[in-house]
Amino acid sequence: MTGEMYLKEFFDGNSKTAYEFFGCHKAENGFVFRVWAPKAKSVRIVGDFNGWNNEKSFMREIAAGVWEGTIESASVFDNYKYCIEKKSGGQVLKSDPYAFHTCTRPDNASKVYSVDGFHWNDKKYFE
Repeated sequence: MTGEMYLKEFFDGNSKTAYEFFGCHKAENGFVFRVWAPKAKSVRIVGDFNGWNNEKSFMREIAAGVWEGTIESASVFDNYKYCIEKKSGGQVLKSDPYAFHTCTRPDNASKVYSVDGFHWNDKKYFE
């Protein structure tokens, strides 16, 4: 499915596979991150890979409120969050609602992770 198709289903309220598009996914040149932040002035990715520096790794708005960015230096198990600059001023750090892996409480950062090649073993359960 193309990015346009995922976005159409998402905005139409018909998406059952938004997790395949949003969140953190392995890409050719690192990891691509996507988040829906419709009220954001800007969004950045902060984490272990950039020293949690919120002046680096700006994302670009690819559709109404949908932000995307690629981090070449990200590695599996790196902690990260989205740094959302509010239109009203100020910034807030948010965990990734579509993360495949997260820190153990009481920490709450998301973790870079790839499920590519994972073989599910729950067929019996679904039967």
